Amino acid sequence: MSERFVRAWVVDEVDLDRLRANGNVGASDVLGSAANAKCLEDVTVSFGKHSPGVIVSELLAGPLDAARVTHYRRAMELLLNHVAQPLAVTYVDDWREPTDQILLQWTYMVPNDSHGRWNPLLEGLHLPALAAAWAKPNVAFPWPRDAAPAQGDWPWPIWTALDQPTLHAVQAELTGLTPAVFDQLPAALLVEDEADRDAAAAELAAGLQRLLAWVTAALSAAEPKALWLLMDGDQ
Repeated sequence: MSERFVRAWVVDEVDLDRLRANGNVGASDVLGSAANAKCLEDVTVSFGKHSPGVIVSELLAGPLDAARVTHYRRAMELLLNHVAQPLAVTYVDDWREPTDQILLQWTYMVPNDSHGRWNPLLEGLHLPALAAAWAKPNVAFPWPRDAAPAQGDWPWPIWTALDQPTLHAVQAELTGLTPAVFDQLPAALLVEDEADRDAAAAELAAGLQRLLAWVTAALSAAEPKALWLLMDGDQ
């Protein structure tokens, strides 16, 4: 079954920008971090012939090459595991992906052509703030915000930053969800085969419950911070 995953980090964006400027963290720190012990191979294999040390060094200190933007986007997971607060952190011994990520399996196959897959479903659930923010490619890092290369119509993987106002709006929307809301979601939004409806609805409900926990964690930080979401997997 094709699938995507979504993972999350609580990020101090000012500290992250400062990190690139001061050079206090190097590639060896990131690649050798205990926080990356489980996922390192899964991420670095996607670099192909490119050295992980070179990709992470460029991510941290430049020079940046727009042709390697996808590699930088994947390396950002390693960097944030080391310097930010990852929220998908539970692993089992025989699996290299966290078990507390959001999975899109049944809901990867939804009958729509939105890049985020869930956007029409979120609109159908009357979650306008989340529908507008979901899978929105709005993270310029590691480039300055005014100098990032054009991301095109289908940037991959997708990094989305939810700022404080968006976090509060999304928290209010998700807090009001009840099981009955998912029962009322039209099957035509969820699946092509009616027999798959319950599985797709359950996956969507579980994913939104996990997202609410992540949003709450970001809003509970001592200082105002953002929630960064990574969507990766099958395109």
